[in-house]
Amino acid sequence: MLPRFYSKKGFTLIEVMVAISIFAVVSAGVYRVLSAMVETQSKVVAHSESLRDLQRALWLISVDMNQMVMRDVRKPNDNRSPALIADDDSYIVQFTRQGARNPLLLARSDMERVAYSIGQDPDKNSHKNKSKKSRHLLRHTWSAVDRRDNAKETVQMLFKGVDEVRVEFLDEKGNWKSDWPEKKMDDKAHTRNLPAAIKLFIKTEKYGDLERVFQIGNVIHKQKAKQDGVQQDQAP
Repeated sequence: MLPRFYSKKGFTLIEVMVAISIFAVVSAGVYRVLSAMVETQSKVVAHSESLRDLQRALWLISVDMNQMVMRDVRKPNDNRSPALIADDDSYIVQFTRQGARNPLLLARSDMERVAYSIGQDPDKNSHKNKSKKSRHLLRHTWSAVDRRDNAKETVQMLFKGVDEVRVEFLDEKGNWKSDWPEKKMDDKAHTRNLPAAIKLFIKTEKYGDLERVFQIGNVIHKQKAKQDGVQQDQAP
């Protein structure tokens, strides 16, 4: 038998329910804060990766443009195709570049044919490739410049979510053209003319409108040479 001065103390049912309610409210608040932090972190990582892909794509395009050479293409029927073409329905622009890496020291040229287009993800295993609305900036390369060599085509996705890609070309007179060559050349014509500069316009879903200008030829040197020639002609 317990002494009279001893009594059992504990929590009542109401106190327990109040404590559980307070704990539930605090837990819900903490969960919302943590969830918001995780979601923000995921968005920051996704944005950083997308920005990195865009910077990488622009860097690769810049390398291609800077390595552009006046090398035309010989087709299987022995006809010639211009070194730079921008009036083809299959590709936005296609050209020949030098400086192709050859780590295996294969018996091939250091030049390759490069083209850009807008299409779906070339990865067949990607579930996004099934979407007909997907529009990505693609880079096509051929290890051999001449098509009669049956060169294998390699497709690489540069950037996702592209609405429009447009190119313009600066001729030696200082005029911007939407087509290149300026005149429709016959397949038998042998042309290696290159513009002085190329303006690339990319409209993206995330970053809006992007514009880059790549200098192909030495515009200042050409203009100075022309001015010197005119001055020499006008001299007595």
